[in-house]
Amino acid sequence: MFLKYLSDHDVEERYWPFIFRFETLAAGVVWEASGKIGSMTDEQAREFFSSVYAGALDENSGLTPSGWWSKVEPPPYGWFCEYIERELPFMIKEARRLVEERKNAAQTDEERKNTDSFDRVKVRRCAHSSPVFRSFLGQS
Repeated sequence: MFLKYLSDHDVEERYWPFIFRFETLAAGVVWEASGKIGSMTDEQAREFFSSVYAGALDENSGLTPSGWWSKVEPPPYGWFCEYIERELPFMIKEARRLVEERKNAAQTDEERKNTDSFDRVKVRRCAHSSPVFRSFLGQS
């Protein structure tokens, strides 16, 4: 929802803080593992993402900071499965795009910082329309 390369599908407002936090994690996974994901089949990439995200959603795994998920209302499991099913193809496509981009021109860390994966306009618009989301962003 907030990442530029995902579908345009919006989610219910009450889940915006969770999705924003999850997509922050997803952006990091796509960026850091793009080389690995780029050489996988779609099914292998799905299994990889499922494994990483399952671990990351477990607060005891050490993959996310302590309290990372406790500040947000999680969606129901079925809802989240539908979200993942809809957005995974876009994550895989972005990982593969990054591999090609890196082959053509290596980016420095400074160049990466200037390439924002988030749709800042959408984040700002949603923050203006939702006091709860605005409050969450102020706490993050």
